[in-house]
Amino acid sequence: MIRPAPRAAFVLCFAAASLLWSTPARADAWTEALGAELARRAKPAEVLSAYAAAIKAVPAHAADARWRRAQLYAELGQAAEAKAELEALRQEHPDAYARAATQALEDVPAFVAAAATGAGLQKRYAERRISLNLQQTPLAEALEFLQDAGGLNLLALPDVDPSVSVSLRLEGISFASAIKLVLASDADLESRWMGNVLVVGRDFAPIAPKKWTTQEIQANPDVAWKAISRRVTVNFDGTPLEEVLMFLGDITGLKLSLSAAAREANPDVTLKLKDVSLGDLLSFVCGAQGLRWSVSEQGIEVSAP
Repeated sequence: MIRPAPRAAFVLCFAAASLLWSTPARADAWTEALGAELARRAKPAEVLSAYAAAIKAVPAHAADARWRRAQLYAELGQAAEAKAELEALRQEHPDAYARAATQALEDVPAFVAAAATGAGLQKRYAERRISLNLQQTPLAEALEFLQDAGGLNLLALPDVDPSVSVSLRLEGISFASAIKLVLASDADLESRWMGNVLVVGRDFAPIAPKKWTTQEIQANPDVAWKAISRRVTVNFDGTPLEEVLMFLGDITGLKLSLSAAAREANPDVTLKLKDVSLGDLLSFVCGAQGLRWSVSEQGIEVSAP
């Protein structure tokens, strides 16, 4: 075998190093899977394929990818596929998601029902019946009654007047119709499903789902993963935003901070939601206050626009 001279070897190594330095690093399969979900949720087949690739290429996140595939199949209402992913997760990674996977396998239909998106929830509440007897009841109290009676995630935006009076007497009406009639007490109020949360208001733009950038996902994949997969239940009643972020940081292990302008404002947050994704929760909390959240290597920062 002919060996290159030392000088030639140096030149070859230098050229290879220069090529690597000048070529942008390609994201690994796990980061690409996160990006596929955050950027293209409307194409679930692509997202599922991306997680399948991550299972093979990134052993450290194979269990996470299995769990997310199970959740996505559940959201799509595909019980058999969700069960298969859960069984593969328990067989290949018995110590990962042990409690959650075991509970899901014990009652797969319930696991699928719990993952229902807006369309599934809308159907469920269209079929459910309720009776109301509201006499000069403030709108805020009427909405709170509907939330508690229906086990409903309901978010009222700041443009909802809580003092508007509601008078209704209804027997055995569908839950969906009851909501429409209660909202009719204040002209132009609408309701929209955002994930598993029914949002009430007029201007929904401030709480639109976050538009992730490639830079954010690659800078901190851990934040992207937890924003997608971590479900939280909260009950804030006039809690300062800084305390809200401290609480979310404690339960997720993420670093959340306020910019100087946001810290000065530090608005109070009143919010009662169960089993919502961390990303949706941050969009609700920040958007309702006219703030935004962004991701960097340091974590999550909430700032003024």
